[in-house]
Amino acid sequence: MIKALISIVLLLMLAGCEKCDQLTSAACTLEEKLEAYDKNNEPKEIINWVLKYHGEAPGSELMNRFVYWGNRNITQMEKLLALWPEDSKKIVIGRIKWAAKDSRQIIKFETE
Repeated sequence: MIKALISIVLLLMLAGCEKCDQLTSAACTLEEKLEAYDKNNEPKEIINWVLKYHGEAPGSELMNRFVYWGNRNITQMEKLLALWPEDSKKIVIGRIKWAAKDSRQIIKFETE
């Protein structure tokens, strides 16, 4: 019986994936959307995804990864921010600055 329980636990651990983890699922989807943005330069989907509420911890992870992506793709991030709707631009800039501070990243792209 104990061997069966251990086997089930091991199988569940092995079957788990990062995309199934609640903390990282929003951030992983963000990465997929950023890859799509890199290919098609259509900002609407990524803007909506970043502005959507994903929960406190997943939202924090999402913004940390968004800043990380921006630092690695400065031109793309600056283009994206330039296309950002004015009514929500202040919100996202505030979140970017908070995420950079929270994750000890230096913002390498222009935010103003």
